[in-house]
Amino acid sequence: MASSATRTATTREALLEQVLAEAPIRSSWFARYFAGVSLATQVALDFLSVVAALVVLNALYNRPDASQLRYPLNLVLLTAVFVSGSFVFLLERYGLYLPSSSLLQIRETERILRSMLWSTVTLAVSTYVFLSVMPSVSMLVLWAVLLFGVVVVQRTAYYSVLRYLHARGYGLDRVLIYGCTPEGIDVFRKMVQSPRAGLVPVGIVDKNPALRGQRIYENSYTRRLSLP
Repeated sequence: MASSATRTATTREALLEQVLAEAPIRSSWFARYFAGVSLATQVALDFLSVVAALVVLNALYNRPDASQLRYPLNLVLLTAVFVSGSFVFLLERYGLYLPSSSLLQIRETERILRSMLWSTVTLAVSTYVFLSVMPSVSMLVLWAVLLFGVVVVQRTAYYSVLRYLHARGYGLDRVLIYGCTPEGIDVFRKMVQSPRAGLVPVGIVDKNPALRGQRIYENSYTRRLSLP
């Protein structure tokens, strides 16, 4: 019995080592500070996205043939900094800079939309304070559309870069999923779809011996990614 238990433990250890070897983790300086660098990059990109949306909005309303008043550039930039800082603050307060938030994409999207709504209110207040004008409804609607488009494009591009770096072993935490159940497979799927979390599933642990050696696919249709 003892020798059988020892052989079983040895087999499990060998299997675990084999599974972990499939997901190498780089130990360079960049990898060690990856979380901090990626967080700072995300905050900076969110801030600049709002600035970019405001610059485009100002350009559309400051055309040479436009009937609207032309606003001084320094006041426009002051408004942009204030609105951008408020947007980043709202994202932080809603927990969108926590790695775990990206596992719940519906909730993340809902919080981003809520932040955009409040940023629209902030824009209305700041333009009244700094520019002494009350923005029109059409301006606020255009602002919301611009902000949504810029933020979506920016975050999509940023997540693509994260996937590229994660595929090369940077900024990853290897994860074992316990339980080959629909819930466990759903966790696997959420991790794959949430690159900002930096969680790479490397295997599924289950007490059913009949599952040993099988591959569990993240998507039964494409059968692109699987776990042992």
